[in-house]
Amino acid sequence: MNALAASVASACQIPLSTVETSNKLHDYILLGMRSEASGATDNNTTVVVESKNDDSQSDADEEDLIPGYKMRLEFQNDVKYETKHAPNYNTWYITTHKEAARCAAFSPDGRFIATGSEDTSLKILDVTKMNLRSDAEDKPVIRTLYDHLQPVTEVAFHPNNLMLASCALDNNIKLYDLTKVGVKKAFRYLLDSHPFRSISFHPSGDFLLAGTEDDRVRMYDIKTITSFVPLDSSRNHKGPITSVRFGPNGRLFVTSGEDGSIRIWDGVNMRCERVIEGAHNGHEVCSVRISKNGKYLLSSGKDSEPKLWDLGSGKVIQKYIGATQNNFPIQVAFDYAEDFVLGGDEPSSSIFVWDTKTGEVVKKLSGHNSVASYIASSPVEGCFISCSEDHRARYWKIGDLEA
Repeated sequence: MNALAASVASACQIPLSTVETSNKLHDYILLGMRSEASGATDNNTTVVVESKNDDSQSDADEEDLIPGYKMRLEFQNDVKYETKHAPNYNTWYITTHKEAARCAAFSPDGRFIATGSEDTSLKILDVTKMNLRSDAEDKPVIRTLYDHLQPVTEVAFHPNNLMLASCALDNNIKLYDLTKVGVKKAFRYLLDSHPFRSISFHPSGDFLLAGTEDDRVRMYDIKTITSFVPLDSSRNHKGPITSVRFGPNGRLFVTSGEDGSIRIWDGVNMRCERVIEGAHNGHEVCSVRISKNGKYLLSSGKDSEPKLWDLGSGKVIQKYIGATQNNFPIQVAFDYAEDFVLGGDEPSSSIFVWDTKTGEVVKKLSGHNSVASYIASSPVEGCFISCSEDHRARYWKIGDLEA
């Protein structure tokens, strides 16, 4: 069994140290062998065998932190935190889609941004060019991709920075090779029977997590296009899944749903470890984000109360009050350093900036003409991009505008 696990890990280029036991790798390969022997189920979906080994480790182990990241977001009991000064964010660049800008993501190295739109298109922007405020001869939008037939709902860069994934309401996930200049179509696609709402890459890059308008979360092996779903259907959501995210080392992932719940899953065997019912007072949960150290969960819902949770205990640590978020599925985000939380406000179309630890509103950023429903922050520097119903994606950076 150990030899088999080592062989699988080597073939997939996944270090054994990142997986809790070889038994779970053995379960994966057994699953694949059974699938090949019996034939694929409907929509090429396979159920995952649950491991009997419960010797799990915390997703926040220090050795598993993002390389080069110094842990900053840490709450201590009986400590009164002071509100930090508001960051000096300014709009440095605006790109416009033909319809609402729906989603965005930074590449892991922070060099590029992808945006997705209601108009079915994707744009790739060069961050360096935006930072230099390049002239018209050297535009930051370096590529536009057209391969979806319905609105794009989320985009995600592969951990190697060379591939982009997008999902849409056309029941497709598209994979694009960014090394091929001039290519505007995907080289591979994943088809489902339900519209896709959210995607997230495993840190290894070998698996892609997906939430659809079905109640079952999917995990795709992007090399074989095999789809895995949880074995225990009683722990599934009770409706469409709105957001999915892997933790920083892949040992857990989190999902949210229109049923008002947040679910925390084992990232290896897809077993649901905890269900937080009524996470946003019974309202739809719109987004989930995991902190860089893997200890905390940021969520938003249609109750206008973004929340920060302790992943270990499942308890709320902080609430972020002030913005109205009732009608649109507004997704909130940490800033780069996780000192602040960013989220859109429907009535004013502004972006609220809260101090992560104190929950105080420190700034309101204006510029959009309609609600900013999606925000993505850079993984390497103090900048972010906001996507709005006004068709625009705005690139914000800390610092005064250069001439």
